[in-house]
Amino acid sequence: MELSHNVADLKLALDITSIFDQHQDMMDRQADLDEISTKLDDIALSMAKQQQELLNHKKEMKNEFKRRFDSFRFHLQQDVLKAQNRTEAKAIDEESKLFLHIPGHDLETEELIGQGGFADVYRGTWLSQHHRVAIKAIRITHLTDDVRQDFLYEISAMCKIRFDHVLNIFGACIEPNYYAIVVEYMSLGSLFKVLQKKQPRFSWSDRWSIALQMTKGVNYLHSMSILHRDIKSLNFLMENGVDGYLIKICDFGLAKIRQETSRQTIDSNQQRVSVGTLQWKAPEVLKFGKPSKASDVYSLGIVFWELATECVPYEELDEATISQGVKAGERLKIPYDVPPDYTSLISNAWSQEPSERPTSEQLIQQIMIASTAATEAIVMPKLLPTAFNQYDNSSIITAKDPKKPEVIPVVDSPNKDPCIYSNPRLEALINECQPCSDVRLNKQQLTDADIEIIVQQAIIGKRCRSLSLAFNEITSKGTSILADSLRSNTTLYELWLSTNHVSDAGVGYLAQALSTLQAQVCLI
Repeated sequence: MELSHNVADLKLALDITSIFDQHQDMMDRQADLDEISTKLDDIALSMAKQQQELLNHKKEMKNEFKRRFDSFRFHLQQDVLKAQNRTEAKAIDEESKLFLHIPGHDLETEELIGQGGFADVYRGTWLSQHHRVAIKAIRITHLTDDVRQDFLYEISAMCKIRFDHVLNIFGACIEPNYYAIVVEYMSLGSLFKVLQKKQPRFSWSDRWSIALQMTKGVNYLHSMSILHRDIKSLNFLMENGVDGYLIKICDFGLAKIRQETSRQTIDSNQQRVSVGTLQWKAPEVLKFGKPSKASDVYSLGIVFWELATECVPYEELDEATISQGVKAGERLKIPYDVPPDYTSLISNAWSQEPSERPTSEQLIQQIMIASTAATEAIVMPKLLPTAFNQYDNSSIITAKDPKKPEVIPVVDSPNKDPCIYSNPRLEALINECQPCSDVRLNKQQLTDADIEIIVQQAIIGKRCRSLSLAFNEITSKGTSILADSLRSNTTLYELWLSTNHVSDAGVGYLAQALSTLQAQVCLI
């Protein structure tokens, strides 16, 4: 049997040899070798990267195992110490009463999701609670007794704070060589990250809501006599809420541990890549280094500006130029089509003189009044400033007139597309329609993400007179975007929205928009 198989294999080899041209086969082989020779560097680099990823994974597993081992060993030592020494047992028990101590072996760290000035933030799991959390691993190797005591009291104070717009702190891990704070996980990440990704897109209703929630968070801290000291868009976290977005402020307190982390980082010459905070600092803090509630409000004003423009403040300018300009009273340029009430909100918050700035409580009142009485709103500002036009001497706001910013229009960039999300099928349907005609988009499975395309291309681009969006998947969020566009509409007379998922809040958005003088829709 084996011999017959060998004969068959030999016959197959002879058949293949007779079928293929050996000369051509050699030429093809040489061509393949020549191509490989020209790509040796790329192939070697790819192989090295694959190996490095494997080694890094093994290293992470080894480090994670060591951390768990150290944690179990530490807590066993604590138990033995408590059993042997009543004085030590009492001290350990007293410390445990300050806040919930979560053992390091009860935490599973996963993906690195952020790096701040003093900690690396991981998405993780609180194992015993089966709960998704964020773990802020503080970059510190040791604590003196005094600094450790300050750290414990700061965390204790933070854990007691419970407010809708302040990030919840569940507890902390205090172990040799591992100091971490366990906080609630916010799936959308920081406002800074969302604004730079430009996803999701915000309507002006969203912006007013976000501004209000941010201010409520700051106001609550101020009411508890807590200065934040580092307000910026990276320290506002976002989550999808029941009706819109949920915003919470984070990274408050921990002044002592920030100082110690900074000192140890400098001592060990560690280099960390992070977004600086100078762009958000008030002029008096840059001059004298003295934070206050008023300086928190100034920083909040810069975040208001980011929310309106989706730009990084003072992008591409060096710190010396920023510092000099801010101390001299210069400010970022506010786009000309930002609603007047929102422009006033920004300019009031970042007034040059601290005494001229409203309190956070006054800002809340201003936002609540303005958001319900806004008479001008659009889906996105037409101007997205660049680093070369967002900051110059022509837009100075000085202490002499802090509440009347000079708003200078800048020509739109023709290359800027306000809709990053695309739907080619929808765009094709709209393009088939004639200008100033009826646009019918019934039963197209349209969602809130499609509304901005409809606003830009049908209402604004085609200047349609009738728009039918019946039998789709539009919710109150999409309705709020439509409502914003209707405030300045002059051509649309009919809007059909039957059989969608519009709540009473969505109907309210439309009713408010149609009450303005610019709204021309008479049938809805």
